[in-house]
Amino acid sequence: VKGHLSEIFDLQEAISSQIVASLNLSQSGGGKSFTHKREIEDPRAYDVYLQARAEMAKRTAESFQRAEELLNKAIGIIGPNPLLVSTQGHVLLSYNLLGISPDPSYVVRAEDKLEQLAGLAPHSRYTNLLRGIIRYKQGRIQEGIDNLKKVVETDPNNKEGLMFLSLLYLISGYAHYAKPLLDRLLSIDPLEPTAHLMPGYVKFIMGDFEGAIPHYREALDMAP
Repeated sequence: VKGHLSEIFDLQEAISSQIVASLNLSQSGGGKSFTHKREIEDPRAYDVYLQARAEMAKRTAESFQRAEELLNKAIGIIGPNPLLVSTQGHVLLSYNLLGISPDPSYVVRAEDKLEQLAGLAPHSRYTNLLRGIIRYKQGRIQEGIDNLKKVVETDPNNKEGLMFLSLLYLISGYAHYAKPLLDRLLSIDPLEPTAHLMPGYVKFIMGDFEGAIPHYREALDMAP
């Protein structure tokens, strides 16, 4: 039993890392750029923001440090902005979520960004998303679920919200709640490896190890 639980926890960490990696890549220049451009109207600040996203996609300690510097630069141009402050929080969380550093101070600093973000946009999807992921990292799973549900309720196609809410449902034993979210995620972005990986996780935690293999194989084929 202990060995089985250890495998589940290891897989949970691997999937959370994959979620962060895929989001960093997909947002470095893809689907939401038009929305983000409207939220950062100054072209200089927007260009710096895109540079920060490109650094995040590299997923190294050095690139995240450069991303932090660039986001500070963008804020220096236009002042605190919900998207920029939210992205600062996600950079800090990525150190832990991607296994770059176990230092708990990154979560503490992300909480500081959350407090700032709540002052700027208390009910925005940015605030609820960041709070939900921080609560997940703190082991406060139900609070994480409550916040991530708000993200998905207000923005049903939000990839981050769908991925992390599904993950929290799965690790809480509510696979039946996760399944429709994962189906929606797959319909939104069928080329996203994580959208294929997570249904395999559903099979795995339900003990259907053979059934999990095709999902993992497809995800691996898409992102070797």
